[in-house]
Amino acid sequence: MPARSWGFGGTVVGDGQFRVTDPATVEGISNLVDLGRQFAVSQADALTRGFAIAFALYRPEPLPSGWRWARLPRFPVQPVIPTVSVAQALAYAAPTPAPAPDAPDVRAAAEYLLWWYTPDATTLLIAEGSPPALADPTVQTRYWRGKPGAVGDWQNFRDCFSGFPSTVPDQVMFNALNEAIVGKVSVPGALAIAQQGMNNHRYLAAMKAPSRYGSIPPTGQ
Repeated sequence: MPARSWGFGGTVVGDGQFRVTDPATVEGISNLVDLGRQFAVSQADALTRGFAIAFALYRPEPLPSGWRWARLPRFPVQPVIPTVSVAQALAYAAPTPAPAPDAPDVRAAAEYLLWWYTPDATTLLIAEGSPPALADPTVQTRYWRGKPGAVGDWQNFRDCFSGFPSTVPDQVMFNALNEAIVGKVSVPGALAIAQQGMNNHRYLAAMKAPSRYGSIPPTGQ
């Protein structure tokens, strides 16, 4: 949501408060909701997975019922950061019992995933053309110097959560967007509800669980 808002010139936060009702943010989120209505997974599937809107990457398999593929859907008018979709994960197939945490195959998989963040792996990724997933300025400079036609410069990329209040009540925005997607309220109305809820200090004070954003290590670690 922040990237979509920023991409249309919105603010998201200001003076420690959420600001999601300005015209640019409304335009950006309206664009996202419209995409969701056309191309997202079914609303029931999205809610089951804990999202207001859920998209899926293309896979060469038959589509589940109710899904549609979107070819190059609309993006923000001002891309916040050039991105490449990359995922590494370890999973086991149900109903197979989960392996023990110290099982040899689990250790090998974990070591492999961690290796992707080493200097050797970063060198391979840069040579292949993928942006490195490291905050080290020397690594980033090495990559972007070889991209004269790149959109933007990594030094100008904004921290996704810069300026956010320490506690982010995601459920408030989740509920508001869901209401907009199913047509129970307009996007401006949904954002007004979300802004009021996210800035409700009584609500924030009552939250016991810390924001997951607080667990993100500082830049450079």
